[in-house]
Amino acid sequence: MTRPRALIVGGALLAGALTATAGTATAAPQPSGDTAVSTSRAAAVAAPSATAASYTVNVWARVNHRTGPHTASSLIGTLGTGNHAALCWTYGDTVTAEGVTHNIWIKVYNYAAEKWGYSSGIYFTGDKRGNLPLSAQC
Repeated sequence: MTRPRALIVGGALLAGALTATAGTATAAPQPSGDTAVSTSRAAAVAAPSATAASYTVNVWARVNHRTGPHTASSLIGTLGTGNHAALCWTYGDTVTAEGVTHNIWIKVYNYAAEKWGYSSGIYFTGDKRGNLPLSAQC
């Protein structure tokens, strides 16, 4: 099934937005290069729903996608570069990569795995929260 590459927020069509946009999403952007770790998907999480408030964030480099905001959390897969649907940000393990150190993690959707999970905020464009508002804390 092909997923739309546009995000409809409050009746406005957004395509390729690089900053977080609040609203109710009816379709989330389809990023390229998402991968999933091969596991049983008996209870796969549904794609972002029309009722879940979500934001659009941009990943600038491939990043691990985990079940929790910790480097020891199980690996779901990786997120490819491009726009992704995100729900919120939270504090987790401190990560040092790409010359940056901080402990912000973004809860983001991985289409290949059909799951929500967490990735280090270091790999998102914008501020350390991937331009998510302070009010979007998990």
